[in-house]
Amino acid sequence: MSFHRPGALDPESLERDNDGAIASLAERVGMLKAATAGVRDEAEGQHALLDRLADGVGQARGLASVAVQRLNVVMADREGRRQLMLLAGGATAALLFVWYVVLR
Repeated sequence: MSFHRPGALDPESLERDNDGAIASLAERVGMLKAATAGVRDEAEGQHALLDRLADGVGQARGLASVAVQRLNVVMADREGRRQLMLLAGGATAALLFVWYVVLR
């Protein structure tokens, strides 16, 4: 024997409401899953970019240390310092000449 109060909802109506709420919740979960996948893909892309950047910085550091070692060898004796100063002076004169020609 089932007793229904006046104004009470029937079980089918409650079931429909539950099904609608479940569908809405499933839609929200799908949106969150897609957003999470997008964030993960972006994080992986940035991680790969940082790895490439670290490799490039390591290579630049190696090249700079080789250049410093060679510069130290050149600066070790008087003749090397003289040649380096002549080279720097010549490069400066060439840049000033190009600047003068371009502004003329």
